[in-house]
Amino acid sequence: MLPILFILLCQTFLSQGTILNCDFETNCNDFALYGFWAITDGYHPQPIDHDHTLNIEAGHYVFYNPSPGTRGFEMRTQNWLQPSTDRPLCFRMWYYPSQINFLFSVQVVQGEGVELIRTLASVVDKNVSTVDWTLINVKLPNEKIKISVQTNLTQKYLAFDDISVDYCDGPRPSPPKVLFTCDFESPCSDNFVSLPKYPYQWLISNASDANRIEFFAPSADYTFGNGSGHYAFVPVSKIVDNGKVGYLHLQKQLQITSQESYCLNFQYYAYPSSDRSYLKIYSWASDESKAIQMLWPGERSSYSILGGRWAWGIINLPVGNYSLLFRVDTDTSFTYSFALDNIDITSCDYPPSSTSYNSLLSFSCNFDNSTMCDMINDEMSSTFNFTIFTGDTIPDQELGPDRDHTNNSTSGGFLYWNQYLPVNTSDRGRVYLSKKLSNMLNTTVIRLSGDGYSSTGLWYQVLDDSQGWQIALVPLRLGFRFHHRLYNDANNRLNHKLRSVTTVQSRLAMDIYNLYPAYGKDNYNVYFAGEKMNVGSVNSFEVLGNFYAKDKWNVYYMNKKLDIISIGSFHELGSGYAKDNYNVYFLDKKLDVISVSSFKTLGYRYAKDNYNVYYIGRKLDVISVSSFVALDNRYAKDNYNVYYLDKKLDVISVSSFKVLGNGYAKDNYNVYYLGKRLNVISVSSFEVLHGAYAKDNYNVYLAGEKLDVISISSFKVLSSDYAKDNYNVYYLNKKLDVISVNSFQALGHGYAKDNYNVYYLDKKLDVISVSSFKVLGGDYAKDNYNVYYIGRKLDVISVYSFEASSNGYAKDNYNVYYMGKKIPGASVSSFTLFKQK
Repeated sequence: MLPILFILLCQTFLSQGTILNCDFETNCNDFALYGFWAITDGYHPQPIDHDHTLNIEAGHYVFYNPSPGTRGFEMRTQNWLQPSTDRPLCFRMWYYPSQINFLFSVQVVQGEGVELIRTLASVVDKNVSTVDWTLINVKLPNEKIKISVQTNLTQKYLAFDDISVDYCDGPRPSPPKVLFTCDFESPCSDNFVSLPKYPYQWLISNASDANRIEFFAPSADYTFGNGSGHYAFVPVSKIVDNGKVGYLHLQKQLQITSQESYCLNFQYYAYPSSDRSYLKIYSWASDESKAIQMLWPGERSSYSILGGRWAWGIINLPVGNYSLLFRVDTDTSFTYSFALDNIDITSCDYPPSSTSYNSLLSFSCNFDNSTMCDMINDEMSSTFNFTIFTGDTIPDQELGPDRDHTNNSTSGGFLYWNQYLPVNTSDRGRVYLSKKLSNMLNTTVIRLSGDGYSSTGLWYQVLDDSQGWQIALVPLRLGFRFHHRLYNDANNRLNHKLRSVTTVQSRLAMDIYNLYPAYGKDNYNVYFAGEKMNVGSVNSFEVLGNFYAKDKWNVYYMNKKLDIISIGSFHELGSGYAKDNYNVYFLDKKLDVISVSSFKTLGYRYAKDNYNVYYIGRKLDVISVSSFVALDNRYAKDNYNVYYLDKKLDVISVSSFKVLGNGYAKDNYNVYYLGKRLNVISVSSFEVLHGAYAKDNYNVYLAGEKLDVISISSFKVLSSDYAKDNYNVYYLNKKLDVISVNSFQALGHGYAKDNYNVYYLDKKLDVISVSSFKVLGGDYAKDNYNVYYIGRKLDVISVYSFEASSNGYAKDNYNVYYMGKKIPGASVSSFTLFKQK
């Protein structure tokens, strides 16, 4: 007993000299452990019969031991490690694996939203000759970091002991190079300017004065932690409203090259919380393009923005010459805003970052010579049309632009969405290419809309002023539409100008649930999206579902042949997944799956095998695979977390969390819409009605926003788009001018009517016979005299014989149609429509 006590005392003395230490003989306070782990000793070997600290059976260590179907073990430092000034720091850890490979990795994370992650070391092999503890020693970067040890997926019985961070031998760390630093206490504040002409104006003030101006603003700055310290903030309380914005411009021109990487570090404070205001950071190019690119928040950090305290954000700055813009905007009439402090741009150890696209030009138009290049306006669904203007002829000279992009000339043409006062959030414009591109490689539909409930977004840029011409490069795939959502109110009048459309042949995972199952065939050919396919056998061709099909020679996704080992065993699983005996696929891409036999879909976009969970083909970081369930096409949960799409949600009660439908969910404490917490008075009475409509005892909501309704008790939803109460009819958030509220009914596919008129979306249609008007499906409708597709009259020979299916195809006795267009050469008599399995 005395020798053991002596060893313990010696070990305790030595551990006190380290910066961080965990030997599992006492409480481990420096490192947090997550996932499936346990502490054991050599008397209960899992997997080794002695620890490393004491080298005896009575010594303790931690081990990773997942049960079947579960995974996940992480060790992370509790607190941030600060840069060292005199000696390098090293991370040391002893480990023992029971398997040969796939062990663990040592990573560092930065930013409180885990904005940046890099791997310092990966242990992938076990030395077969090693039968005892093995040391891993990693030199740490001289930056503010947390250390994370992540186990890999297939490892079992992996033991760790004596985890520490301490000084190590090596040259004195070089201090980081500083491009810019500002704590708002010195003349550096002169580098920042609040851009004029915006409703919100940034101020630089000491904390005491700021707190008097804005009640919820921080009472202490970050630098000094008291009321005399200064920071930048956006006072909004007296003018706050939905859609208002303010920009802070850091005027210093940055020149970031590929030779050395730099990071932007900043402290932000969302007050009173981060729910209803948004901080975004952009680069603003210094060259003639004046290109603006969003840098922060990224995909990961956008769900981890903290509120009510100072928090650290970080960006690995991309290569280029630019300055920085800090933007705050609100989507509520309550006081929510941000403050900034301690903005530093210093060198960091990351590879250079940049964005590039490999483009295939299929269509281009510079809009000179007063031509729209076969692009036409959709007269039925547009509030305002696109028109060719020049800098000399543009109706609003102050708004601009006063020059085109092609020639930088006042006489050069550009496409301009000519919106004018009074404006409304339901204003929309739609312009489309009237001719099909060769081989149907890409078809582009450009939309502007005040709502986005029926479309899936490919790209968006939240800017009310583009600061000049910008080029949007958007990866597209066959059959996908480009949808641009318009955020608009009386204070932010937006005018969008389209210079050119360039289709980019690229890969993009998309929401497959709103796309047409667009196969058809006659006696001679198979068609996809109205175009002939090159298939091996027309007679044996069958549709499997979700855009998969096969004949006896090939398997197809859309109109693309897949490289399949076993055609006979290939079958569609649902939710975009498929498999044969050897591989699993999502859309047309082969997945890296450990166990094909155990792979199954969970419904919607989620799937799993015995080792991993997948969302749209990507692996998710899930603690418990076995307990993971998909709740609907957006939400999922396991025993420990709730997920929105592929991101963890900050939910108070996982056990009480339930999906209400159509993007809404709630637990016992909060209501959520599309993963965002709502400001709801009565959680218990909150219910979803239909589409994006919902209500509680006090309000009606559309897409999470309160709707101005006269009578809540009589309010009822007619379809995903239409609703009414005793006094008004609503198309989304717009009141319609309807003669008879009582007789108004929704017909489906965007159509509605009362006793006097027919409507498509929020537009009245010129219909001869209201009483005979009926919806056929697939956006088609007709009365006794005409046929309509998305509200437009079609040139149809035989209205009486015209019939349609839900997949975009239709025919009469003389022609076959796809999405309102005649298919040349299609055989009417033999043309059939495939049904989904």
